[in-house]
Amino acid sequence: MIDLDLTGKRAVVTGASLGIGAATVRLLADHGAQVAFCARGAEGVEELAAYVPSGTGSVRGYVADLGDAASTTAFLDAVEADLGAVDILVNNVGASPSRNFLYMADEDWEQLHQLNLMSAVRCTRRFLPGMRKQRWGRVIMVATAGAIYPNAALIDYAATKAAMIATGKALAGKYGPDGVLVNSILPGLIHTAMWDRAAGEIAAAAGGTADDVLAPGFASLGVEPGVTTEAARLAVVLAIVAAVITVLYLFFRTQLGTAMRAGGDTPTMARALGRNTGLLTVAGLAIANSLTAASGAIVAQYQGFADVQMGIGMVVWGMASVFLGNALVGPAGLGAALVATAAGSVTFRLLVATALRAGLDPDWLKAATALVVLAALVAPRFLARKVRA
Repeated sequence: MIDLDLTGKRAVVTGASLGIGAATVRLLADHGAQVAFCARGAEGVEELAAYVPSGTGSVRGYVADLGDAASTTAFLDAVEADLGAVDILVNNVGASPSRNFLYMADEDWEQLHQLNLMSAVRCTRRFLPGMRKQRWGRVIMVATAGAIYPNAALIDYAATKAAMIATGKALAGKYGPDGVLVNSILPGLIHTAMWDRAAGEIAAAAGGTADDVLAPGFASLGVEPGVTTEAARLAVVLAIVAAVITVLYLFFRTQLGTAMRAGGDTPTMARALGRNTGLLTVAGLAIANSLTAASGAIVAQYQGFADVQMGIGMVVWGMASVFLGNALVGPAGLGAALVATAAGSVTFRLLVATALRAGLDPDWLKAATALVVLAALVAPRFLARKVRA
């Protein structure tokens, strides 16, 4: 599991006794967040509230019906009284009853509208002012791929989730500058209790079984059904990525950040602000190399094994690419150097994969990498001498 530190953050997840919601609650708590969640069933709330996180987080459950405005208000009041200001909101609650469009009454549409859309509106509206005040907040709308590719059997579900996506997009543009980032997640076919129930209803009407309904859907995509933890991990990762983006955004609004992204002689402008450009260069290289190393480690972990030397190797090859790029295009060729760095990183990954598959001893791989770096260091002087000649 990727270590994403959410210690001290307070999170709310709606509709979370089962499926994606429950998995999100556990993951957020495992990463250190204080998590409050709600569901309609007391038994499910009690079961999830008893979860003991692997990290420093905590889990607190509430019984509430978010399809009812009064019940939603009572839940939000209780959360604020128990946790205080909320940092992360995951609008997950939703229902997907399978119904025939021609036999759906206005009351059916209104009921699902209240649960799937207005619950997100009410929760976001309550916590958004606090997020803006502290200039940090994350709102995640758990929608569905059905909002983009609707099915007639779940037409009201798709319509309300599409409205949720539109709401999230509008809020993202409005409040992003305040440090409040809003994202929507559109899960595909995630095998949860909700899908089992919907498949059972469709099967009963068609005279088949739930498996008969589910299997063709998964087979048509050529994939196995997803698991709830995948969508939950995505929700947590989105919150962390949004935090990084916010930090960068705020930095580039500072005086130094403005100087660094401005055109012209950036070092001179930075020195005019009393900054040590040498230290800035070292810091920049350290950050870039750390991100490159992290990407290598993440890729290696995804492949089933983690080797920190793979991350270091990407840094080394990236540095070699910078040297070679400068030698070929000159110090002013920043764009070409960046392209060379990216290409070098990808090339290194391919070379490592090929070498390991061919059975090359890791020590020989290290030696080959050292030769590449040596060549990169020598190349600029060699080419410069050749030009002078």
